[in-house]
This record gives sequence, C-alpha cells and structure tokens, in this order.
Amino acid sequence: MKSGFLVMSITMMVLAGCNVAGFRYHEIHERYQKLGAKEKDVVKAMLECGMVDPFGHLRLETGRSYQEEVENTAYGEACMFNDGFKLAPGYRGSMCEGNPNRQACKPENAHLIPKRDINRRLNSHYCKAYPKARACQP
Repeated sequence: MKSGFLVMSITMMVLAGCNVAGFRYHEIHERYQKLGAKEKDVVKAMLECGMVDPFGHLRLETGRSYQEEVENTAYGEACMFNDGFKLAPGYRGSMCEGNPNRQACKPENAHLIPKRDINRRLNSHYCKAYPKARACQP
C-alpha cells in the first residue's frame, strides 16, 4: 500500500510540472538578454537570426539532421551576440565555448553568420506553424 502511494505521489508531482525542489523547465529564449529587450523582442530576434524554435520544446520538422540543426542554432546564437544580446545570468557557456570546432565557431566562417532579417522570421518554420503567435506579426 505504501509503495502504491509513493508511485502515485511521484506521478502527481511529475504531472504537476516537475516543480520538485525548485526545478523549472527553461525555454530557450530565456537564455538570452539585451538591455531594454522584452520576451517578445528576444523571440523575434531569435527567429530573425534563423533559429527554428525559440521555446525549445516544440519539434518543428525542418528536414535537417540533428547535427545540421545544432550548427544552425550556433549560427543563430552568433547572430544574437552580434546584435548585442548576451547570455542571461545563470547560463554559462555559449555554443561555441562548448564546442569551438563547430563550423559556426570558426573565425574563417564569420562571414556566414546571418544578420537579423524580418523576412526570415515571418517565413520561419515557427511562424508557418504558428502564424498567430505575437512574434510572427509584422
């Protein structure tokens, strides 16, 4: 009887949002900050820099492999940094610090880092999947 109660209790905590001992799922856009930028501004910048999913929990089908998605995200992060964004407090290490051998992290590929582009955002996989999202409005 006690083991059944324990299993049920653990299940209820998991279903309640995994808020056990202060654990909270962080969305990808929370990783970046810029003075004066609100959440919507960060999400727009991420999409304009070519990142696929600013919330990180959706699995949008892009047709790219996992490795290609990681590279794409590294290029997007470099775009964010070039636009003045920084890692938010509590986040350590950029994608390039974690793996400087990524193509996006090599100095000779600096010219491949995208610049923010509103058309990239509006035509992104995310905005095609969620056209009514605030970040997908012109």
